[in-house]
Amino acid sequence: LLKILDEKDVKIYLTKSYVSFKLNDIELITRLIAQKYPDYNSVIPLENEFALKINTKEIHNSIKRMMLFSTSTTRRVKFSIGKDLVEISAEDLDIGASGEEKVVCEYQGDDLEIGFNSAYVNDVLNHMSDNEEIIFKLHSPTKAVIIVPVEKKENQDLMMLLMPVRLNT
Repeated sequence: LLKILDEKDVKIYLTKSYVSFKLNDIELITRLIAQKYPDYNSVIPLENEFALKINTKEIHNSIKRMMLFSTSTTRRVKFSIGKDLVEISAEDLDIGASGEEKVVCEYQGDDLEIGFNSAYVNDVLNHMSDNEEIIFKLHSPTKAVIIVPVEKKENQDLMMLLMPVRLNT
């Protein structure tokens, strides 16, 4: 809805079970939830004390390249995170292909290896601006990761939650 608005006038219609947004010749209709909305705050980790600060465009480009080397079933990529460098790698044992790239970062925390589904990382990064930096808030290879932009935009509170995948050791 935000992508088509561009600060134009929108007519909003509300019934007991639906809400409709009408903008010129576009109409968006959605059903209202009758049940109590789930407590999403309960799945947001509070103990993520490690912080990886990185340029969105650099990591996004690296992820897109590593997607070529990840298996088609798991799409797994590995982040090997150190003080000022994150190595992003992927391999497809079925066809014998592998790749790795190093991206400069700022990291506060213990060295960490964590795996992600590259398609999900790509989806998250598609919602971030290429000219900004983001922070991955981490705790361990098995706990959810929070991704936020470094600079908050006015009237926008953006937070992405990303679940890791197990790495083969």
